[in-house]
Amino acid sequence: MKNDLVVLASSFPRFPDDFAGGFLLDLARGLASLGYRLHHVVPAAAGAPKEEEMSPGVFVHRFGRPTPLFYGDGAGSNLRSSPSRIAALPAALRAQRSATARLLRETGSRLVLSHWAFPSGWVARSVVRRDPPLRHIATFHGGAAQALASRVWLRPMLRKVVASADRCVFVSDHLRRVVTGVLGKNPLPPSVVRPMGVRCDDLARAAMKARQENDEGTDDLVVAFVGRCIALKGGDLLVRAAAGLEGVRLVFVGDGPERSHWEKLARALRVSARFLGRLPATDVPAVLARADLVCLPGRVGPRGRVEGTPVSLMEAAAVGRGVVATRSGGVEDLVEDGVTGRLLPPGDVETLRGAILDCLANPSLPRRWGREALARSRRHDYTEVARCYDTLIRGLTMESGGDPCPR
Repeated sequence: MKNDLVVLASSFPRFPDDFAGGFLLDLARGLASLGYRLHHVVPAAAGAPKEEEMSPGVFVHRFGRPTPLFYGDGAGSNLRSSPSRIAALPAALRAQRSATARLLRETGSRLVLSHWAFPSGWVARSVVRRDPPLRHIATFHGGAAQALASRVWLRPMLRKVVASADRCVFVSDHLRRVVTGVLGKNPLPPSVVRPMGVRCDDLARAAMKARQENDEGTDDLVVAFVGRCIALKGGDLLVRAAAGLEGVRLVFVGDGPERSHWEKLARALRVSARFLGRLPATDVPAVLARADLVCLPGRVGPRGRVEGTPVSLMEAAAVGRGVVATRSGGVEDLVEDGVTGRLLPPGDVETLRGAILDCLANPSLPRRWGREALARSRRHDYTEVARCYDTLIRGLTMESGGDPCPR
């Protein structure tokens, strides 16, 4: 059917309030509200059904068997922590390709949407190459595209994924520049820069409820960090920046291989820090709302890897919180320096410390940032992202000589 879309991804919510790929579920719900039926081809997960309708018009088809290659900290981090997991990759590629081909036959869809250059973009490329009438919209998120671009021997794979796409979506302008830089003479298909979205109304309601229930009555500057506990995110930089500062409390939401190190560092430096671990998505707005400032420090990783487009910064804006973040990757697309927050050089503890001191000395500063961020936050609502994809899909349908997909 014309309004059936087959969507390939390597991460997707396994249960309600799951953090994994939650922005993809939001996008799917937005597209479903416009009249589409979405069939997601994603890895199997322990405890999750093989097939389900997670939301009206949003179907999930989980291929293969559960493997530690996917979910958790993400395929990239999982491979870095245990390279032997790559042994499961060939079977996963075959299973996703087979499931995709089956769904295309069953639904009659002529359009494939892929998320992440690898593995899903690579699988989509192999599917559309065998069936030329198929159209492909490839969405490039940070990790996979950066990994392919940073290794000379993997760049041909990235070029082939791009060449297979009729349209490209990049979650940041920085990522588009990275990918374009390795294409050489190969042209970039028509493309847009569009960060994934958040549920602004739900976040605002949850934040209001949290503020009404908050009776802590503290004068401390509460600084929240939301994200995976990995070296690239720089949680240790935040701990070091807060060392010795009176009236500063840190709250960390997230888990990952660096969490225990950050906790030990906070104890050693006598920093007031709470590590809440991984929380259900519905609990995160309350943490953000009770904070005075959201901080996402960071550093440049191996092979020049930088931050993607953090959903946590869009969530912070939706609850009216200003941010202090590193000037790298897609962060610059989300934060206007001096207006909605402050941007800092990557890995610079002293500059980060100075920004915290400024907010401590002038509490109105982060509040002013937060008001401006809230005023701009609707641009990142998931419904706006869905409309962007709707425009791309309808344009491709018209190019193919058909009618626009029904709303």
